[in-house]
Amino acid sequence: MYADLALDNKMLKDVLSKKVVRPGESKNMAVYLIKSLSVSTTRACKVIDLPKSMFNYQSSKDDQPVIDKLNELVSMRVNHKAGQDKLYERIRAEGIQWNYKRVRSTHRA
Repeated sequence: MYADLALDNKMLKDVLSKKVVRPGESKNMAVYLIKSLSVSTTRACKVIDLPKSMFNYQSSKDDQPVIDKLNELVSMRVNHKAGQDKLYERIRAEGIQWNYKRVRSTHRA
């Protein structure tokens, strides 16, 4: 029991030295703990307070067509200062029915 607590304490000290801002980064922290300290997925997730379902989640979203279209529109512009609203208007003018929030999230990334 003491060995388990000591290992948990060591994992927390190791993880707390790094700043975690987004959920994806906490998943990376769990992977780091699993590989560096050879602990189970359940234990690593429990230490950093990450649900196992979030650790196992894999996005099925494929935004490559949106990214390609945004890159194409930006490369056509001479000054490259077209904002997200202008790009969205051009995409809609071409008849592509993508959601505004989808274009915005891929434009930010």
